[in-house]
Amino acid sequence: MIYDKSNIFVLVLGVSLLYNLIKYQNYVFVVIVAVYVLLSFYQKPNIMRSPRFEKEKVVKKIIEGFDTDSIASNLYDIYKLPKKFKYIFIKADILSNLIELFFVQKFNNELYIKMYVLLEKFLRLFYNSIINRYDGKMSLDRMQQLYEEFKEFRDELKMNVPITSKNIKRFGDKTLHNIIDKNMNDISKFMLKKIRLLKRSLNDGKIKYT
Repeated sequence: MIYDKSNIFVLVLGVSLLYNLIKYQNYVFVVIVAVYVLLSFYQKPNIMRSPRFEKEKVVKKIIEGFDTDSIASNLYDIYKLPKKFKYIFIKADILSNLIELFFVQKFNNELYIKMYVLLEKFLRLFYNSIINRYDGKMSLDRMQQLYEEFKEFRDELKMNVPITSKNIKRFGDKTLHNIIDKNMNDISKFMLKKIRLLKRSLNDGKIKYT
């Protein structure tokens, strides 16, 4: 767990209020302080924002800024943008990877957007299958296809992105190809875990399929 100053402040405040309540039973004081903290949080939500919240905010901003005008005619139906991205936000596992790969957008804007669309479709299949809304076997087959397709993105990106760039220095000694390999591998592993989980659920009879 990551502790920042705001987390420590909340922890200390909570312990202090609990101590005051137990030792002095000063209910009025505790209520006043609790109301003040809640009002402060409402007015300044940054006080208690988690790292996950910040990652979601960044990714949502990236999605809002997608430049689709120049690529819409080149995208297949499968890569049409959904009305709303929601499944990639259910867990924060891959948000850091998507953020770190943002630099590839300037070299291959279309492929970067396709990554988001593919992952959204992949996770939609997974989450709807585990609650038996979708046919599990059909979803598993499609998820495996999307997984294999995603793995091909890494080599395609490296064909378009230079090994190094004088305008991108934030990765230190690592090359841009190193960053692509690391993050694409992380996402691929994440997808493979979902495939194995769905397959195991099918084998255990927890998910229906026709």
